[in-house]
Parts: sequence; structure tokens; C-alpha cells
Amino acid sequence: MSSVFLKIVNMSITASWLILAVVLARLLLKKAPKWIPCLLWGLVAIRLVCPFSFGSIFSIIPSNETIPVNITVQQEPAINSGITAVDEFINPVIAESFTPAPTDSVNPLQIIIPIAAIVWISGIVIMLAYALISYKKLKKTVSVCVPVGERILSCDEVKAPFILGVFRPVIYVPSSMTGETLDLVIRHETAHLQRHDHWWKPLGYLLLAIYWFNPLSWIAYILLSRDIEMACDEKVIRDMDKDEMAAYSQALLDCSFPRRRIAACPLAFGEVGVKERVKGVLNYKKPTFWIILIAVIACIVLAVCLMTDPKNSFMINRSEVETVSYFNTFIGDDCQGELNENQIDEMVDRFSAVSKVKRSSQYEGMTPGYQLCVLLKDGSYLYANGYHATDDMVEIISKGKRYSVSDPEFAKYLRNVCSRGDISPAQWDLRPMVMVDGVIFMDTGKELAVEIDPSAILGEITSSVTGDKRPTEDGQSNFECIGSQYAYYEDGLVVLINHEWYFFERDGSSNSTDGGVTDPGSITVGIRTDVCELYLEVLEDLWNVDSGLNSGISQIGIDLSELSHLTELEKETVMHEFASKHNLPFIAGTWEELCEQGYIDKDNLYWEDGLFFSIKTNEGGDSGPEHTAFDAQKWRSGLGAYFFGQCTAQKNADGKWSYTVGQEAIS
Repeated sequence: MSSVFLKIVNMSITASWLILAVVLARLLLKKAPKWIPCLLWGLVAIRLVCPFSFGSIFSIIPSNETIPVNITVQQEPAINSGITAVDEFINPVIAESFTPAPTDSVNPLQIIIPIAAIVWISGIVIMLAYALISYKKLKKTVSVCVPVGERILSCDEVKAPFILGVFRPVIYVPSSMTGETLDLVIRHETAHLQRHDHWWKPLGYLLLAIYWFNPLSWIAYILLSRDIEMACDEKVIRDMDKDEMAAYSQALLDCSFPRRRIAACPLAFGEVGVKERVKGVLNYKKPTFWIILIAVIACIVLAVCLMTDPKNSFMINRSEVETVSYFNTFIGDDCQGELNENQIDEMVDRFSAVSKVKRSSQYEGMTPGYQLCVLLKDGSYLYANGYHATDDMVEIISKGKRYSVSDPEFAKYLRNVCSRGDISPAQWDLRPMVMVDGVIFMDTGKELAVEIDPSAILGEITSSVTGDKRPTEDGQSNFECIGSQYAYYEDGLVVLINHEWYFFERDGSSNSTDGGVTDPGSITVGIRTDVCELYLEVLEDLWNVDSGLNSGISQIGIDLSELSHLTELEKETVMHEFASKHNLPFIAGTWEELCEQGYIDKDNLYWEDGLFFSIKTNEGGDSGPEHTAFDAQKWRSGLGAYFFGQCTAQKNADGKWSYTVGQEAIS
């Protein structure tokens, strides 16, 4: 519920810019047709309804996610409004008020936001209850009435004409109303029905009920009600002469009545803005073609600039680029060079398509493991940095500003172009099949490949290396990267070991344990599917509980090293299957190892873009073929974690495993 509430708040903030623009446009387009403002309010409704939008370089929305979805687990909570002055003013206040103290057992926002979500839901219920009660009271008031036309009823209790109903709307008029006034009123209400205003106004109220906490939503609803009436007036008087317009104005004055409460449903003839409407009727002039054209263009401009999200792209023209160089210390100090002309063209397109960008200084002071450096002809630089060999989170530095980029496609491109200057990243879906003497054989679905345990490589398998055969330029087209350490190349496998490339020949032998690439179908190593499914279920249950911890992550860490119930191959299988299901890269290692590798900020106890899972056998717990005992947890920060403790699992008669959690805890 908290994540939904934060999404609604962000959508409300984004739509607020459009509401302000529509309010300004109403003032500037006074001579335009009155249906134009109604059209603009329709754009606001779309912005409020749609949970997503297209990115555009023309967008002037400062930020489409002012409040980060993971703000409850941030060590120093902060917003990103897209306006530096606002952030610099508000964020120190937020940090001072909501940054958890080391002795706190929970982040204050983890309490405040769920409470705010409950208040929000309560407000919606009150608003809808008010509408329902108002409708039933009004329906009871007009229960005794007399037909005076098709779907037109006359009632003694009605003080002013109105339409009631959404699917079967009915026009109600006072029984005392007759003659020309009645005719004009019916024409007005009929125009409402032709324009389907009996749908749009309730829809506006429904959106008001959802976004009741935003003052601009109330302003928008009030102005929408006025614009609906004025557009309807314009439709009625379009072909009237001056005498008829004067009579229509008099009818408005005769039927006017004060509105003391927000109208939930009815479209009442003299309910809103009577003074403004009378002036509009008496001063009506048919809009010229140019005014209509300007108004339509204004609608299009507002739609393009405020209906789209900011596309955090880094637009550079090819003519602006002087040179582009790269290096990659993960591969070796000699892995560096410059891109050629064709590669630079591709790079320009790649930078322009970057998405999922936010301002962040999380890598400030760190040395990148690989970097793409773009020298522009004006002497400035554009950098794309990677800090982890297999991470999908990279950094772009542009005009002195640092941006975190959670874009897997761009991350793959950057890793590959910084490895060899090769622009075409491989698309591998690695799934473990068998392990033989430390060699995990994998089926990519395209070519047979292997992932080699470095500890085994440094041991007996080292003797099988046939020589250093790092790919040459002539062989680039046949060289596909798997991650950043393994690659299929021509008739064998190229493997990176301690910054040196080695070539394993495909020898065609079966049951080989010498490091050669082997047909996995000829090797049989047992994997207990039922046990793997048990721990996959545990990981999945952890994923689903306290789902707010999952927000904004681009990678996961998994530690099964202390799970004695599984073989090494089964652990690999579980980790790969779990990561594949959620389409995320994973890093196998303990919490301490991930801290040492720079993934987890150990000082602040926080993993900004990752989530750590661990399962370990209970100390003293007895694990056998039919039962086991374990503890499990997922961790995002010192104040953002969930624990399954004293879990017990039992194999059932049907061969399936089931488990129970002895105790649950949250931090």
C-alpha cells in the first residue's frame, strides 16, 4: 500500500505542473472556443490516470519521481524534485527530521508513510461516501415528479434545473418553470447530454476523490465545472441573435442559486459562475480561424511538454565529438584504445537512448573499473563509468553533474565497448546444467559455453590451457562476450583468468574433466529438483514480503554458502533460477564479501541499488533427505531487512517439500 501511495503522490506532483499550465492557458486563451479548456482538463485527467508516460526531450517536467520509491530505506532520505533550489531547501529538513539514529530499530518513514497511506485511503472513502449519500438524498427529493418530455421530469421540490444520472441521465426542472425559460433550460441541458458532460464531471469528481490531498486538484475540479458550463452555454447560443442571448442570460439569472458544497454529480443550470457566464453570453463573438488555430497549437504544445516525462538523455551531435577513448582495468591495463568512426556514430545513438537516470553522487571519489571518455570539440568531456564488472548500474558525468543510470541495455553496451571497442553486446541466457571438477557447463541456447571456477583453473585444470590466444581484430566478428570474463570464440572458449586470456579448444570428447568444452548431454550429474524448488520458494516468499525493500533495485546478492542441505551445483541452480525469474543480475557472496567488493556501503549499512538474500542451515539443525532446518533473510539496509527464523522443512508423501517459519522479524 505504501508503494501505491508514493506512486499516487508522484503522479499528483507531476500532474500539478500541467494543472498550473492549464490555469495559465485559460487566462491567455479567453477568446478561444470554450471547449478548448475542457480539452486541456482532459489532458490533466489522462496524466492523473496513466501510471506511466513516454519520455521526450521536449518535456519540461522537472522530475517524474519527486519522492523515490525506496525513500523508506534510505539512510539519508531525500527527494529529487528536479529543481536544485527546492531540493537544497527541503532535503536538509527531511534529512534532519527523518534520518534514523543508529539506535533506532526502524526508519521513521517506514512508520509515517504507511500511516499517510491509511489517511489517504480514508479520504477516498469519505469523498465517495459523500457522493453516494448526496446522490441518494437528491434521488429521494425528486422521487415524486411528472414527465414533461422525453427523459424530462418536472418536480415541485426542484429549485433549479439539473441532470441526474450517468448511464440513464434524466433532466429535472422546477414545476413552476414554463414558456421560453423552460425551452432555453432544456436546450442547455440537452447540450450537456450531447457533449457527454454527465460522464466527464463524475469522472472529474472520482479523480478529485483519489487526489483529494492535492489543493491543485480542488482548483482543477472547480474550474472544470465552470468550463463545462461555459462550453455548454457557447454551444447553445452559437446561432442565437441578441434578443435570444438576452433571454438566455435572464434565464441564467433567474435559475441561479448559491452553491455551498462541492457538487458530486449533478449538472445544474445555474449552479456555478453565473456572473462570468452571463458576461460571456452577452459578449460572445464567434472565434476566428486564427484564434482556433493558436488554441489548438497551444494544446499540442502543452501535451508534448507536460504530458511526457523528462527523457534524461545526453544528446550530443556527431559533429560535436572530437575523439572517444576507453579503458577497462577489469580486463587488464592494456585494454584501452579509441573508437573508430562507425563506433562513434553508434555511441551517439546509445547515449541519446539512455533511460532510467537520476542525479546521484554515490560514486563520487571512486575510481571506475572501466570508462568511456568522450572529448567534445569545445574542450569539454562526457564520461560513462562502470564500477563493477557485472553491474547494470553505471554512471554518466555530463557538464560537471553526476547521474546514476539503471539501464541494463546501456550497461551491457558500455561493458562491451570498454572491453574491446566492440559495439554489439551478446545476448546470453545462462542456465547451469552440470558441474565436473569445478567446471560448470552451461547451455546458452545458441552455443555451448562453460563458466569456470577460478580456484579450479589455478589448480589441476591450468595444465589443459593450450596457450594465450587473445582474439585478434580479424576474429572480432566471431567473438561473443558472456558477462565480462568468459567468451565463446570460433572452435573453443576464451576465458579471462587474472587479466590473461586463455583458449580452451573444443575437443569433442565426452565426460571430459580437463577443461575442454564438452557435450553436456553426455554428462549426468544429479540435481535434486524438489530440494531446489524448496529454496526457490523460500527466496520467492522473501521477495514478496515487505515488497517496499525491492523498489529501485538493479541487482541482487545471494549467499547460500552456509546452506549445507544443497550441493554446490544445486546452489548455483537455485541462484540462477531465482535471478532469472526477476530478470536481475546476481552476485554470489557473503555480506562481508559484497562489502569488500564495493557493492554494499558498509559504513552506512546500505545497498542503494541492490538487495541481499541469504539462507543458512540452523546451527545444530539436523538436515537430512526428508527434513531440514534453516534461517533466511533479505537485507537492503541496517533499517530495512526482513527475517524468517527457525524455519523447518519436511518432505511430504507426494515428494514435494513444504516449510514453516518459526518466527518473523523486521528491521
